[in-house]
Amino acid sequence: MSAVSRTGGEDVELVINWGLGVDSTAYLVKMLEDPAAHGVDLARTMVLHELTGSEWPATRAHAAQYVLPLLREHQVRLVQVSRASRSLEIAVMDDSRQPERIVTRGPWALEDEYESNGTVP
Repeated sequence: MSAVSRTGGEDVELVINWGLGVDSTAYLVKMLEDPAAHGVDLARTMVLHELTGSEWPATRAHAAQYVLPLLREHQVRLVQVSRASRSLEIAVMDDSRQPERIVTRGPWALEDEYESNGTVP
């Protein structure tokens, strides 16, 4: 199954979910360092980061310092999305093959959801 890009028209063969954590970052870096060994075509790969709005500042800083340069070097598409509101609408916060920053928060963060439904005080 492939998806059509909203911005470029290219087919996407692989979507990598990047939560900025250790496991997804290790997987992403491994794919970026040796895509051929894994049968990955980076030109047809999209990295998807779903903003929760509560990532640690150090986590965002490390991702920006170490991973974004790799994404830029290989021109891998990074799409950063967030909930647009309490509804299930999605807001695209950034969509780039030359990402410059990790977006901090979208219009509706996970903590907003938790507070609105009483999951956390």
